[in-house]
Amino acid sequence: MRYIFIHGKNASLSKKELQCVFGNRIAFQHPQFSLIESSETLDQSVLNRLGGTIKIAEVFSEEPVEVLKKIPEKKILFGVSQYGGDEPLSKILTGLKKSLKKESFSARFVNKAGSNISSGQLNQMRLLEKGIDLVRVWHGQWVWGKTIAFQDIDRYSKRDFGKPSRDMKAGMMPPKLAQMMINFAEPLASTIIYDPFCGLGTILLEAVLRGNPVWGSDIKERMVRDSKNNLEWLIKTFSLESDTLRLIHLFRQDATTPLSEDLPKDLVIVTEGYLGPPLLRFPERDQQQEIFGSLHKINARFFEQVAKKISSGKKLVMCFPYFRSGKEKIFYPELFFHEYAKHGFQIENDLRSLPYEREYQ
Repeated sequence: MRYIFIHGKNASLSKKELQCVFGNRIAFQHPQFSLIESSETLDQSVLNRLGGTIKIAEVFSEEPVEVLKKIPEKKILFGVSQYGGDEPLSKILTGLKKSLKKESFSARFVNKAGSNISSGQLNQMRLLEKGIDLVRVWHGQWVWGKTIAFQDIDRYSKRDFGKPSRDMKAGMMPPKLAQMMINFAEPLASTIIYDPFCGLGTILLEAVLRGNPVWGSDIKERMVRDSKNNLEWLIKTFSLESDTLRLIHLFRQDATTPLSEDLPKDLVIVTEGYLGPPLLRFPERDQQQEIFGSLHKINARFFEQVAKKISSGKKLVMCFPYFRSGKEKIFYPELFFHEYAKHGFQIENDLRSLPYEREYQ
């Protein structure tokens, strides 16, 4: 079976996540979508673990009109989303409707102003229950698919804004980014995911949702408490198994000091890290370099300590800050990364190849 995965806004992160999860099953990647071969039937549960994919569609070989005719409703409700190619979507929509009318089928498309159907619209209109959402991508020829899963915006919003402990100054990592970072680490179902800068616990929450055991620590006792509060809320709100708490181990720890003797070696590390002090205005060059330098002192000690604990072949996934002024990006110095690698790490990605930002951040 072949599936179309529609990428989110950040194509580089979306493509990387799919490469880590599906490996050689990826047949083709475009900035907007990936084609993936699978011997197993994919469904909503697969998409729920992917932060960078907004839709999954199952490829079909029939003519799209024949697929639409199978909808068991008096009036066929449908949408079409198109990625790649340059044929106007409005032409495709009206063409399908006319073809159906010729065969005495009543139909209505739900696309507004000839634009693609978003996950939010699919959810709001309940289109997969009432009708069908088709996806059309260009890969040397047009490939059609039927949407089988889409991103659950409400669940993401609840995890992002509904958790009891939130702090704008402590960090606001979105759940989707946390999911992608966890997938970059390629953990097995039994792999322990450790966040040594756990903060509000966003990474831990996403790891627990996928069923992994988690360890989390932070230099601030308040952050450890906030993570605990948020994890307890998650278990209750999303009706997780009552014994989920046994998967969670939280403690206070300065990540620049020798790590706990109890910390298992068979783990992966996924963390946002400390990104520097909250800023009220854009820093001048001297202040930027000063911030990078102070972070380097922390990170250098952290990598030295963690190298003694993490097993060979296991991954460490971590964020580092950059400043953006207009189109210019001022990145964390490459020299620092090479210093960290000397402790026994290999740099897997081209440095600066996976940037992430939100407006005004």
